Amino acid sequence: MHDASLLNLQCLILHLYLPECSPYRLQGRIPSAYDRKVLLWVGRFKKDQDIPEIVSIEMLHAARNKIRVQICYLMIAVSVGACVVMVLSGKKAFRQRENLTKWNLEKKAKLKEQYRLEHETVADKTQ
Repeated sequence: MHDASLLNLQCLILHLYLPECSPYRLQGRIPSAYDRKVLLWVGRFKKDQDIPEIVSIEMLHAARNKIRVQICYLMIAVSVGACVVMVLSGKKAFRQRENLTKWNLEKKAKLKEQYRLEHETVADKTQ
C-alpha cells in the first residue's frame, strides 16, 4: 500500500513539473544496439548518427512490426520457391520412372547381396 501511494506521489510531481508529459504514458526510451539496427534496416533513419538519444516507443514498435512483416514475406517467398522446386523434381523423377518403391527394392537387394557375400567369406574362412 505504501509503495502505491509513493508511486502516485511521484507521478503527480512529474506531472506538475512537466505538464506536457503524461505520467501514465511512456514518452520514449534510449534505443539499444538492436533497436538502432532495426531503425536503420527499416529506413527510418539513414545513418546511425541520425538516430536521436531518445526514441518514442511507438516508433520502435512500428519499426519492429515492419521488420516482422518483411521477414514473413521472405518466409512466404522461400516456401513458395521450395514448393516449386519439389514439384519440378517430382515431375523429373516421374519422367525417369523413379519412385520410392523402386529405390527401396534396389536398396534391399543391394543389402541382401552384401549380407550374402559377407556370410560366404566368413564360411570360406571357417573351412
